[in-house]
Amino acid sequence: MLFDVNVELTKIHIFSEHAHERLATSISNTYAFFVGFLVLFFTLFYSNIISLFSFILAVFVFFVGTIYESIYIRQHYKKNIATISKMIEQVKEKKELPSLQDLIHQR
Repeated sequence: MLFDVNVELTKIHIFSEHAHERLATSISNTYAFFVGFLVLFFTLFYSNIISLFSFILAVFVFFVGTIYESIYIRQHYKKNIATISKMIEQVKEKKELPSLQDLIHQR
């Protein structure tokens, strides 16, 4: 089989776009989840259903969870960047990459 640099670079490009899309979607969903619960807790507090302490505790717990999830997502993205770097090195060495489907499903 002939080695086609353009095909391999296209695989890398699609993989990197997929990784970036997952990062953006995950971060957006995490923040939307936090804001949604913040509104819920504020509504419950405003309606005198929960106390000020409960409101502060709930917001704090969800804030810490949001920060943790954001860090986790960004670490996963850094691993994808390392994978992309390795893929580029493989192309430089004229080694063929796995199929695009295999690249995307292994992450």
